[in-house]
Amino acid sequence: MSFEWSVRVVLAAALLEFGLLRIILRFGPFLPRTAVTDAIFAAVAFLGTAALNAAVLLGMAAVAAWLLQSRTADPHLREAAVVVTAASLGVGSFIWPEAPLALVWTAGLSLTALLSGLQGQPRLALLPALAYGAATVSHLPDPWPGTGFWVGLAEAAVTGLGLGFFAANLRTRSPALLAAGLVPGLALVAGLSLAGFMVRALGVWALGVSFYLPAPLYGAALAGFVWQLLADRGSIRPLGLLLMGLGGLRTDLSYFALLGLVGLLAWGSREATTVSVPDPRKSPPGRVTVRP
Repeated sequence: MSFEWSVRVVLAAALLEFGLLRIILRFGPFLPRTAVTDAIFAAVAFLGTAALNAAVLLGMAAVAAWLLQSRTADPHLREAAVVVTAASLGVGSFIWPEAPLALVWTAGLSLTALLSGLQGQPRLALLPALAYGAATVSHLPDPWPGTGFWVGLAEAAVTGLGLGFFAANLRTRSPALLAAGLVPGLALVAGLSLAGFMVRALGVWALGVSFYLPAPLYGAALAGFVWQLLADRGSIRPLGLLLMGLGGLRTDLSYFALLGLVGLLAWGSREATTVSVPDPRKSPPGRVTVRP
C-alpha cells in the first residue's frame, strides 16, 4: 500500500474514532440510563476502540510506507527523527504510564515539523514546530515559568497557524468558499459565547485545546483551516492537515501523537502532479510530471 492510500485509511479510522469516542460517547453521562442507552453506548465504545486500534496499526504502516518511499534519497536528519519518533510511539503504545517517552516523541514531532518547514515548505509550516516544541517543554518536570505557560504557547501557535491560513486565503472571490469557512468559524464563536463551558470542556478532552484566547481568534483560525483544506484539495496535504487537527495537542498520549506524525508527513508531502501540455512534435497532447 502506498503512503497516500495509507494516509487515507488512517484518516478514515481516526474520523470514526473521533466521532464515536470523542463526541458521541461524551454525551452518555447527560442521558438517562436505560437498558437501551447502555447497549447503544457499549456498542459505541466497542466500535470506537476498534477504530482507534486500527488507526494505530495503520498509522505505523503509513510511517513505514513513507520511510520506504523516501529510501531512494540520501538519508536526512528528518528521516532519522521520524524513525526515532515512530519507535518511541510504538513502545509507548504498549506501556503505561507514557510520560517519560512522551518527551521523546513530542521532541521528535517538533524536529520533524521544523525540518519539514526548512526543506522548502512555507514559513507557516514552522508554527507546528513551535507548537510541538512548547508541548515538549510542558512534559518536563516543573518547567519555568510553569507548565500552563508552555501549554498556552502551544495553543497560541496552532491558533496562529489558522490565522495565517485565514490571511492567506481571505482574498478568495468565491462566495461558496467564503461561506464554507465563515459559517463554521461563526458557529464556533457562537458556541464559545453561549455555551463556553461545554465547548471548552469538549475541546480539552478531544483536542487538548482550552480556548483561552478571545473567541473571534478561534473563529477566524477555524475559517482559515477550512479554506486551506479546500485550497489544497486534490492533493494529500489536506489529509495531513486533518490528521494533525485530529491529533490536536494531546501529545501526552501516543495515539494522538501518532496522528500528528502521520499528518506532518502528509502535510509536508511534495507529491508529483501530472498535467497535460501540448507537444509540438506530436498531434496528441503529451504528459509531463511537475514537482511543486
